[in-house]
Amino acid sequence: MLEALWINRPVIQWLILIAFIALAFWRGAAPERQAALTFIGMFIADRLYHCIFGAGLFFLHANTGHILIDAIALYAFAVIALRANRFYPLWLASFQLMTIASHIVRAVNPNILNGAYAVLAFAPSYLEVIVFAVGVVLHLRRQRKYGQYPSWQDS
Repeated sequence: MLEALWINRPVIQWLILIAFIALAFWRGAAPERQAALTFIGMFIADRLYHCIFGAGLFFLHANTGHILIDAIALYAFAVIALRANRFYPLWLASFQLMTIASHIVRAVNPNILNGAYAVLAFAPSYLEVIVFAVGVVLHLRRQRKYGQYPSWQDS
């Protein structure tokens, strides 16, 4: 049972993420929708990249397509985090920064074990799904408790 869950963890991750993306579009405000669009953009860009380049293009043992996708996502999450009247986008941006750091580690030290690199590169994505889910739920709870509130900071 646990082995089946482990093998299917990317599918489970995406199913959970899709559920919260749908919730963000249905009930969320602008920051939730923009974060959801960032996740969708990452998914589409990754699929297109692998359709065009197969396994990918590498520079110094780091996958340049993934670096580019992750850098654009970091930019998007950082812009949302700096403007939104929420805390969770800061966490999304920080986990995305950890992913970028993993690519740098791989480029600097190509002898890093594949397992260690996988943990460095993929663990933040699981944490991003958790943070996004909790962020959407907390937004909905806050909205239900206090009513409409500003999505963006004034300053």
